[in-house]
Amino acid sequence: MITKKITLLKSWVMDRSDIFLPVFLGLTLGFIIGKQPYMAFFMIVGVIILTGLYNKPVIALALFTFLLPFYRVPELNIPVLIKGTEPIYLIATFTIFVAVLNVHNSKRVPRLALILISVMMVIFTISVFRSLEYMEMITLRNVEDGRERLSDFQYILKNLVRPMFFFFPVIVVVKFLKDEKSMELILKAIVYATLVFSAYILFIYFTKVFGRSAPQWGNEFYKLSLGLERNSAANLLIFGFPFFIARYFLKKSPFNIMSIIMVMLAISFLFTRTAYVTVVFSFILYLIISRRTKYMPILIIAGVITFFTFIVSSSIMERASKGMDSGDINEISAGRVGNMWLPLIDEYFGDPDKLLLGTGIYAIVNSNSVKLGITPDTMLHPHNMYIELLIDAGIITLFLFVLLLLLLLRKILKSARSTNDIKLSEYQFAIFTSISSYLVAGMTGRSFWPGGKNALFWVIIGLGFVIIRLIQENYKETEPAEETEPVEETEPAEETES
Repeated sequence: MITKKITLLKSWVMDRSDIFLPVFLGLTLGFIIGKQPYMAFFMIVGVIILTGLYNKPVIALALFTFLLPFYRVPELNIPVLIKGTEPIYLIATFTIFVAVLNVHNSKRVPRLALILISVMMVIFTISVFRSLEYMEMITLRNVEDGRERLSDFQYILKNLVRPMFFFFPVIVVVKFLKDEKSMELILKAIVYATLVFSAYILFIYFTKVFGRSAPQWGNEFYKLSLGLERNSAANLLIFGFPFFIARYFLKKSPFNIMSIIMVMLAISFLFTRTAYVTVVFSFILYLIISRRTKYMPILIIAGVITFFTFIVSSSIMERASKGMDSGDINEISAGRVGNMWLPLIDEYFGDPDKLLLGTGIYAIVNSNSVKLGITPDTMLHPHNMYIELLIDAGIITLFLFVLLLLLLLRKILKSARSTNDIKLSEYQFAIFTSISSYLVAGMTGRSFWPGGKNALFWVIIGLGFVIIRLIQENYKETEPAEETEPVEETEPAEETES
């Protein structure tokens, strides 16, 4: 009898689950809204996204890619629940989750990509753990800058786990982008993100910076509004700019011309000389590798526009020409050559152990140059990504990583010139230019180590591998079949009388 009643009760509950479940979820959500509206909003958005994209890793990656330039915007850096649950990390986690769910339907990672990814992950992990030896010095710098003191576990989370969220896109790109449609989606995410980011920079400049001491106030307002310093914001435009050149050559429309001008203006108002040089470098390199030197007048027009911008803003001209009058290389480099680069190079080349293997991330903090007062003790990086990799991980890692990138660039350029697909060829030129521009900009800053500031670098590297594969697949499809020798016709046998 009791068993029968329990069975009836279960049946009654199951029959009315369509009522109880929504009521329960509604009450739970109502409680959360009352206590934490911000968390409730992202829970609702998260459920909608999860429902629609659980089997679409490319769309999830496109959403994450579009948000990358805005990863430090204060409004998007409020933890949903606890520290580490900021929206950008939640979307990254969601993208990884969707990728894992669909890994059975992915492509194999090319050998060079596998080596490049493995080298970076292994060396970065080792370098983070090696830096624990002088973590107190790093913590002291952070505390002096107003950041909190970290335990060993928190230090690993911040400097190893979180940066990996910005590195994983290269894996998702290489494994899940299977055709031109998916490749175009990620490229559009990069282009439109760069365009919106440029418009936001122009908005900040004309509403908050214009009329003030631009370089000084600009840095303050950009940090407040973007969460990034001028050089870091410029990185994101350096990555995206070559794709606007590619889109112009694919379709010479007024929109594409205006897009190029908008990005150039945004770069101009960031007051970073490296970005000025990189824009010119991108134009020249793109025209050379695509064999379009006849389009050099476009570069001249762009130069005139930039010069006009300089005339309008004397602060830009002053920033661009700083140190040129004296010709002092140390003044031009803002003291980096004499106070950082040369002392660090001398120190490491004088110690074989340091030179071969480095001493871990933020190695500059533990350098003799800082201890002797030659290098300012406020620095966490040497403003040169080649010297940073040298002192952090050693000359072997530096040589190996640069070699792998050069091999990739060679493959990208070779594939771009070997295909008749104009779109794929044009985008490969843009990828080659984007990666090369970042390598040039790295002479005065940036970093090879994964992080939000160079997350687009890894997405673009992944795209380079994907387009190489697409071009190879197209070649195999169009490759003519092997010729076979014609079969000789044999004369019919003579009829015989029966």
